[in-house]
Amino acid sequence: MLFNREKNPNLQTNSPQEATTVIGPSAQFEGTLLFQGAARIAGRFKGTVRSEDLLVIGENASVEGELLVGTLIIEGQFCGDVKATESISLGKTARVFAVLNAPNIAMTPGAIFEGECHMGTTSEAKPKPVSGPLSQEPVQITNFA
Repeated sequence: MLFNREKNPNLQTNSPQEATTVIGPSAQFEGTLLFQGAARIAGRFKGTVRSEDLLVIGENASVEGELLVGTLIIEGQFCGDVKATESISLGKTARVFAVLNAPNIAMTPGAIFEGECHMGTTSEAKPKPVSGPLSQEPVQITNFA
């Protein structure tokens, strides 16, 4: 269930901006979330998020999917792929299993991260093929016991 910050002013955002869109702690949502301004997920979410603005994944939140946002702050659990045009920040309670793409990525001590980080512009953040003199011939391994 989506909540508007004006209807429920007691929901804290713990973010640099006040969240105008909140998925509350007892809510579960599956699908596509589009928003403007700042949003906070405090419950469970599975799907795609698209915005040019700030998304905060709260400390007790669980999010799975693809995130295409301006700025991302992760304080809870996230599994999936992220492309952020500005930055990604992992707080000390973050548990992230993902591929992260952003010009700036920061991890606070205590954060758990397993996956890949690609820094640069999001268009440059794709893995580049290895170039150089790689042999296509089989390699013989000798045991030196």
